[in-house]
Amino acid sequence: MRDARRRLDRDPNPHRAVDWWETGGVIRWPKALPVGWEQYRALRAVAREKRTPQTIAEPGATWHVHGRGAGSGRDSHCELRLETGPGGDSIVLHLDPRPSTDRTLYNFRRRITGDACVVYGLRSALSVQNHVIEKLGGEVVDEWVKRVDLCGDFYCRDMHRDVLVPYDAGRFVSSAKKHVRFTEGNAPTGLKVGSGKRLLLTIYDKLRELSSKSYGYRQCMLRDRWHEHELTDLEDLGPAVRVEYRLMGAWLADHGYRTALDVLDNLPNIARKISGGDDGRTFFMLTDGVPDKANGHQSRAAPSDFWRLVQDTFGGWDERTAFASVKPVDRSLIRPEKAAQTMMSYAAGIAVDCGAPVGTVPELLAFISANAAKLGQKDAGVRKLMEKHRRKRGLPAA
Repeated sequence: MRDARRRLDRDPNPHRAVDWWETGGVIRWPKALPVGWEQYRALRAVAREKRTPQTIAEPGATWHVHGRGAGSGRDSHCELRLETGPGGDSIVLHLDPRPSTDRTLYNFRRRITGDACVVYGLRSALSVQNHVIEKLGGEVVDEWVKRVDLCGDFYCRDMHRDVLVPYDAGRFVSSAKKHVRFTEGNAPTGLKVGSGKRLLLTIYDKLRELSSKSYGYRQCMLRDRWHEHELTDLEDLGPAVRVEYRLMGAWLADHGYRTALDVLDNLPNIARKISGGDDGRTFFMLTDGVPDKANGHQSRAAPSDFWRLVQDTFGGWDERTAFASVKPVDRSLIRPEKAAQTMMSYAAGIAVDCGAPVGTVPELLAFISANAAKLGQKDAGVRKLMEKHRRKRGLPAA
């Protein structure tokens, strides 16, 4: 086990990536649908009858076929609802065989969640989706971005020192009207800037969030983003800050990015614009001193050392770092005792946040048991959770 006393003046290379990809689109289908459609429709019928998703293995992923379609309200209805898993790391694909020629009644949607971007990689996730579309005879003729998240991970940077202290001191400039600090438990862990309707910036303590993620996700983050050994205990890791921009379709369209290809081709320009304010209107920037806002001179403020690193990271966007595929998680490394140690550590952290008088193993287990009882958790609920995780990993029902 390595020394947990990480020096904060060390700057490992930051990692930038697409952390959410959601689009709508129009597919051109052949007049005679391939036999693959009947295969998926048969699974959909079984899923509806049994009220549980049915699985089908395709190159790169095991898909869960749901018994009902997807889409309501402003979203067009789609007959097929496919997900790689029921959890947060899903790759999602919605398809409908009806002919469509415009964006009013589109016939396909795709979504690659933030967890899926880490576990699979964006390029791999797009590939497994495209395989299904091609198998079913489809050709994408129009596609536009409904939401894309661009993130930067800054390992060995401290949320309190590098973000919250300068923000509380007024050392920032922003064209956004809304700024909100948020907390988890008793700890101030993040900052949100802007509105989720167009452009939203979230800065938060990534190490704290990591404790609530799946084991596979943590392994990928440690190995591919932070360049640590994937079995390193969370207690032995340095601090970490995530800077994440959420761009919605309305913002992208207003800036001339009308198609998914437009967005992909212009990611360097988009990333530079939102992080650096190269149009003279800085969306948000931490500064090296308190800006002269009263006299309208805030544009003269210089970025703080940390924010200069943010600008350099987003300004250096390229395809290699944005879309690099990831290696699959080696599940043979997952040992029960290691997983149990992680769970105990997580529970101990919650007990501290709640002020629970825990000092022994029985007291910690009693704390977990008592809070599970408050949730009304029963054996049937535990079995349901186990089946959920088995489906998520593409394993047969127990």
